Amino acid sequence: MDGGFIKIDRGILDWEWYSDINTTRLFIHLILKANWKDGRFQGQEIKRGSFVTSYPKLAEETELTVNQVRTSLSKLKSTGEITVKSQSKFSVITVKNYCLYQDISQANHSQITDKPQTNHSQITTIEESKKVRREEIKKRVSKDTPKETPEDIISQYDFSEAMVIKIKEWLKYKSERRETYKSTGLTALLNRVSQKSGEYGENPVMALMDESMANGWRGIIWDRLKGEEKHELSGKGKWDEYLQDGLNV
Repeated sequence: MDGGFIKIDRGILDWEWYSDINTTRLFIHLILKANWKDGRFQGQEIKRGSFVTSYPKLAEETELTVNQVRTSLSKLKSTGEITVKSQSKFSVITVKNYCLYQDISQANHSQITDKPQTNHSQITTIEESKKVRREEIKKRVSKDTPKETPEDIISQYDFSEAMVIKIKEWLKYKSERRETYKSTGLTALLNRVSQKSGEYGENPVMALMDESMANGWRGIIWDRLKGEEKHELSGKGKWDEYLQDGLNV
């Protein structure tokens, strides 16, 4: 086992995903795997807090299924804990506030080197330090986190090129209806697209998006995929024509 350690603040107990065992397990694993210093991989610079991996590799390392890994990563992306840049053969995952989590603050250093104080003073200092640190984190997250473009948000998902094109067509369709997405709504849409693509495949999802646009629907009626699943089991899938157009799962 490699040496070294990571820091985990007790504030994680109040984290919104803490009760989700798979997501918490995966997030801690990502922090453990992240580079502690800048490096390079196949001609690319991999910054501190990032690392190269793949969904099957993460599943093997955490003993989760690939679908469980995909779902947990989507949750972590939706709340801004990580970003995922997908390449043809691998993905680069970045823990967004890695340096903030792992840097040893000057206040902590002072606590280590100062002369011993009374128990009451030590407790008071620790609690004040925690409060200051929490406030610093809130300020830095709100101030330093840049606004993401739709392209930035889409690139965090492991979609095929055909699906990315279809999503952009859907966004253009919604824009023409003057129903544009904000970042939270777009993330929710992409999470649903990712989830349904994992369940039914990308082709049925893209066909449903085409059907929604052709009919002028305001949204995507996901329950229609359930009906198509029954047709596919009988060997009479509605998506045959769509597949014949050259789109492969």
